[in-house]
Amino acid sequence: MAHFDQSYSRAVAGLKILLPLFALGILSTLFMLSRPVDPEANLPFSDEEVQELKKEQRVGRPSYTGMTGDGSAITVVADAARPDITNPARFDADNLSAQIETERGVRIDIDAPSGVIDNDSELLTLSGGVEVQTSDGYTVLTDEVETTLDSTRLQTTGRVQGSGPAGDLWADQMEMTQQENGSTLMVFKGDVKVIYKQE
Repeated sequence: MAHFDQSYSRAVAGLKILLPLFALGILSTLFMLSRPVDPEANLPFSDEEVQELKKEQRVGRPSYTGMTGDGSAITVVADAARPDITNPARFDADNLSAQIETERGVRIDIDAPSGVIDNDSELLTLSGGVEVQTSDGYTVLTDEVETTLDSTRLQTTGRVQGSGPAGDLWADQMEMTQQENGSTLMVFKGDVKVIYKQE
């Protein structure tokens, strides 16, 4: 019995020395075989992008989803957005896409290279060459569109060119609103020209 206790004690004492040495050997091998890592080599940004990120705060791929007071679902997505220094509730955005779907299922898609989201006035302004498409067959091109985030309403600030089920059209301005009965009304204003399609 005493012999067994001595053997056990010697084994434990030996392992207390050998195991830490073994662990130390493994760690030293890892450090010797590892290659130095260049922290700048693994950055997923170019030097220009890094400098731009240093200059300005911005959010990548921001999105806004909500419901208007008259029941339309609205979604806005952008490639990037930057807060206005003078007004934190206002954001400048790049490559915006907005989608409005009314209660009656009419869908309005708006795409623009740039825009401004103003949370105070609940207004989205899309600019730089805007395309508006509706699920009932209208496509409109214009320089700038303003749409409200709290109701189903959009209007152009200048001339429009487009096409629809009836034909091609030009107008000084376009306004689209949702009526009390849930239908969508598109009105072309000012000097309006329509070339009707021959069936």
